[in-house]
Amino acid sequence: MSLINDKLNLLRSQLLTGAHAGGALLVIYPPEEELSFRAGYEEVIQELKAQGVQIAVLDFRTLVFDSLKERNLLERAFKLDAEGSPDARRSLASLVQREAVAKIQQAAKGNPNVILLCKHTAALFPWISYSALLEAIEGKITNTLVIPFPGTENGPALHFLGVKDGYNYRAARI
Repeated sequence: MSLINDKLNLLRSQLLTGAHAGGALLVIYPPEEELSFRAGYEEVIQELKAQGVQIAVLDFRTLVFDSLKERNLLERAFKLDAEGSPDARRSLASLVQREAVAKIQQAAKGNPNVILLCKHTAALFPWISYSALLEAIEGKITNTLVIPFPGTENGPALHFLGVKDGYNYRAARI
């Protein structure tokens, strides 16, 4: 719990003081601390709002289902996933990656000063690579982007919920 508090305090400090303007911040925390992290992160969000900081909260909790439902693919995706179709998994991962990038770009559009705070990033497991997401938005937004990252660090490599996510991150790590 102390590790989570330390990370959230550092995040809070950087966002309130403007010490980290622009770019991405990965807040890396142990996956088993997900509930503690969520509670503390919500407090940070409420404090930023109370302080008048311009923020946009991007909730990824239902992104996968909403994207499939919008395309009338939800039932088909369930069926193909149950069959273990590797093509379906690749297609779904590609869809989720594109939709997450689009959600971030849409929130940033027209307001480069708003801090983009992602929520429920674990809900995108195993369909997303955050290193690929950061690469896709690099140079396209100037906002500060905060990504909670339930995972572990192993040198330059990060593991998102136990799966290697990449190592070429264009983000500061907290």
